[in-house]
Amino acid sequence: MSILDRRSLTGVRKPYSVSFPGSSRESIPNTRGSSPCAPPVKVAPEKFKVLFENDQVRVMEYKGKAGEKLVMHSHPDHAIYNVVGGKTKFTTADGKTQESASKTGEVIWVPATTHSAEHFTDVHGILFELKKAAKK
Repeated sequence: MSILDRRSLTGVRKPYSVSFPGSSRESIPNTRGSSPCAPPVKVAPEKFKVLFENDQVRVMEYKGKAGEKLVMHSHPDHAIYNVVGGKTKFTTADGKTQESASKTGEVIWVPATTHSAEHFTDVHGILFELKKAAKK
């Protein structure tokens, strides 16, 4: 089973999908091909802590509080492990907004994206950003 599978602490869930079960958000914003912004460690170094980095991957811990907003930033293809799930509104580079509810223990795959974020609840996650685009 690969990291591209959706998993939770209680076991394997559905194979990779960009939908969020039980959420009002249909999919993760995918802005592949849009103008890249600064990476999150540059725009919010107090929020994103680099745990490990090499030429293939950057692993970061992120902790956000309810009411906090993050400015526009870019991520390459990445997986997120939700240490503490929560609710967040994302605004993509083209101005579209979507709300997302993530579950504690859930692992999701996110294609490269540029977005800003506003948290409705506290959130805590570990991001695994790929330095090279994932193969389709």
